Amino acid sequence: MTRYIRLALLFWKQSIIREMEFPKNFWFVVFTNGAHFATQLLFVEILFSHTSALAGWSKPSALVFLATWGIVTSILLLLCENSFVDFGDDVHSGQFDFHLLRPIDAQFIISIRRLTLSHIGEPFFYLCVLGVLVFKGMITLSLLGVAGYVLLLILAMIVGYHIWIAFTTAIFWTPYIDHFNFLFMTVASIARYPLEVYGVAARLVFLTVMPIGLMAALPAEFLLGVGSWQGIVYAIVMTLIITVLTRIWWRFALRHYASASS
Repeated sequence: MTRYIRLALLFWKQSIIREMEFPKNFWFVVFTNGAHFATQLLFVEILFSHTSALAGWSKPSALVFLATWGIVTSILLLLCENSFVDFGDDVHSGQFDFHLLRPIDAQFIISIRRLTLSHIGEPFFYLCVLGVLVFKGMITLSLLGVAGYVLLLILAMIVGYHIWIAFTTAIFWTPYIDHFNFLFMTVASIARYPLEVYGVAARLVFLTVMPIGLMAALPAEFLLGVGSWQGIVYAIVMTLIITVLTRIWWRFALRHYASASS
């Protein structure tokens, strides 16, 4: 375990050095990501200028959902986006063969080896949204609520990662890695708003078959005081199931990998 941590830190150090070689590009992308964050807040403002509730949820509650979704997805993008792009390039060039020969799990290497530093500020933007809501008294926090929220955030990132890697693993059969990255973000974006917006049946699907609801709905509901500890147990069980199924899918895909270098 210590070896994996040291390796991750080494990869991330190299990512920072590489990114800082082009500082203007880095700050430009950070600015565009900040603009994207602002447009999402603007959309919520416009939406609630025409209604007082969205599927029974108030504006502060909707902002909690958006902030939760933003924290989870921005951290995933920070850690994995560039790594998965490089993964596709390695599969097509045959460089992925070398990952299989290394005494480190290949899935670990392709998941964390290059940070996407342009997303580094986004988690703080979304945390500021929660901070403003608390400061203005729009939401009330409790110690247990915050503890459960943090736990569910961690589980949400694990679930989100495994859904993303499940999509990305299809690169062994098709050359279009960008399509799978876009597909993941499109699917994940559904979770930025309360699942009740999509109907009861859709909520059930998004908590079981395609469990993107775990990426925002359960943490946000717990923070807002309408979740339950049974929901945390459910999230833990689903996270374990998704982790196991994704690993099985990864090993199946590896058996069908045909090296581009041979």
